[in-house]
Amino acid sequence: MVGKHLNPRLDALGMGIIRKNPDTDKVYEASFDGTAVEAWINDLDDAFSAQEPTANFGLAKSKSKFLQGVALTYQELNAESDYANFVLTLPVLKHWARAMRIALTSKPQRHEFAEAQTELALFFASKMLKWPKSNSWYDNECLYNIGYLLEKWGSLRLVSQEGMEAWQKKLNEVLRMGNGFANAGPIPHDVVQAGQAAIDAYKSKRAEDKPSNAQWVYDQALLQQHAYMNDTITSAEQLRKEGKRFAWDRFVTYWLRYMVASRMRCVLRARVKWNGGSGSNAKLIKALIKEHEEYYQSADQYLSASDLDPVEKYRQQRILRRMRWRGVDLVEGAACL
Repeated sequence: MVGKHLNPRLDALGMGIIRKNPDTDKVYEASFDGTAVEAWINDLDDAFSAQEPTANFGLAKSKSKFLQGVALTYQELNAESDYANFVLTLPVLKHWARAMRIALTSKPQRHEFAEAQTELALFFASKMLKWPKSNSWYDNECLYNIGYLLEKWGSLRLVSQEGMEAWQKKLNEVLRMGNGFANAGPIPHDVVQAGQAAIDAYKSKRAEDKPSNAQWVYDQALLQQHAYMNDTITSAEQLRKEGKRFAWDRFVTYWLRYMVASRMRCVLRARVKWNGGSGSNAKLIKALIKEHEEYYQSADQYLSASDLDPVEKYRQQRILRRMRWRGVDLVEGAACL
């Protein structure tokens, strides 16, 4: 039953399957590497987030390949008590999977650090309640250290083998930039076998193909700009596919308004600074600057939520500023959105 139901799902997650030696009856447990562990964590967390039913072998229809394989194996064996005991362990696995998925995220949100620390503590507590005195070195690391590492580094990937290899790659790129790409990789084995003449020809061809310093700087700047604008380009492409447009004349109008307002602000500030607060227009300029700063003072504390989408946050800020400018007392709660 394990070979029929569980092993194919373990294999789909990249995990080593459970094997049995037919001569000695020794069972070899499933094996993991880093990629398989991450796939397993995501597989579990997706299912636990959906709050799937567990009664009557309900996990046989789970979104999780792992949980589905275990449930189907128990169901085929009519092992109801074993399945019930397995279900009792799921809270432990749930807290661990949620915390580790956050910990392995490349760029987690700030609020997720606190969530991960809470889940790690719940993992430790639920495991101790289920199996008293079973805490191990790993459990203590989860409770005391992993949350600290997340706060310090932002992701466990940065303090792992994966993180070290990523920094080594970056270091190699920097070193190659500093010596004109002289270390452009080893000479291919077949070229070496062909003799010194072939090696000299290969090195000459490689030197000719190497871009000039100016061309290299231009190419790198272009690539970095595309990487920096990737999110914007992707969003624009999605809007284009959805048929959503923003007319050019409307964009130009908004842009000109922004430029005029920015220029006025700069001019007003500069005049106050140069005049030293004196002169025929000093009072008027100070009054205009005061109005400008009152309009743009922070309205964040009156937003409807602290973790708004940036677009929605900007929209609410704009509405709140206009309300305040019209004399609405935001402190009294009249600005609730």
